[in-house]
Amino acid sequence: MAIRFLLDENFRWGALWHAILRQAESNVPIDVVRVADIPELPPGTPDPQILAWAETHGRLVVSLDKATMPTALLEHVASGRTSPGVVLLRGGLTIPAVVELLVFISHASTPDEWLNDYRWIP
Repeated sequence: MAIRFLLDENFRWGALWHAILRQAESNVPIDVVRVADIPELPPGTPDPQILAWAETHGRLVVSLDKATMPTALLEHVASGRTSPGVVLLRGGLTIPAVVELLVFISHASTPDEWLNDYRWIP
C-alpha cells in the first residue's frame, strides 16, 4: 500500500501543487491533499488538529514547520494517540526534488516505518 500524504499549510506553493497533480496523473502516482483545501482543516488549523485528522485518515504529514510540529507530534503520541508520522523538509528544496521525495517515500517505504516518528529531510 502506497503512503498517502497531507501537506501542511506552509506548502501552498502553486507550482508545487501543480507538479504534484501532474505526478498524480502519471504511471507512478502519489496521493496528496493539503491543509486549507479540506473543510475540517481551514487555514490556521493548529498542529494538534492537523495531527488528529492525519491519524484518522492515515496520512503522513509533510511540513516545513520545524518550530512547532515536532513538539506537537511528541505530545500527540505521549497522549496515547498514534500518528502516521511527519516528514519535516528543510527550506530551499526545488519543486522537482520535493515531488521526487514524495514519490520515493510513497512507493519505497511502508507506513509502519513512519509510525509515531518524524524525520528531517535535507
